[in-house]
Amino acid sequence: MANPRRLLRLRNITEIARHTWSRIWPEPMPSGWKVYLVRKTVIQSVHGRQVCGVTLARSKTILVGRNTGHYSFETLVHELAHLRTLEEQIDHGPRWQHEFNSVARTTLGSELARHI
Repeated sequence: MANPRRLLRLRNITEIARHTWSRIWPEPMPSGWKVYLVRKTVIQSVHGRQVCGVTLARSKTILVGRNTGHYSFETLVHELAHLRTLEEQIDHGPRWQHEFNSVARTTLGSELARHI
């Protein structure tokens, strides 16, 4: 049987995420969280064909799909905005909209269109 970690092909991008977070928001990224770049099929097989990133609160993990139709950096920032709004009941509610569109998009601008 194949090694499950090899099948996932995890790439730890937590430091990139922490650096990005510090550019957008004044307080530090919550401790204990890990961010990984993985095959998008790993995410999509569990969470649906349109999903390119997912925030898993129980395990304090964010998965960002690589080689997606969406740019990986934008997906990373999208998930970081979810991390800021974990208590919001609606998936892309008004608080998330503010954090992603008004704060992050304004700060990073065209950088969102690049790959990690």
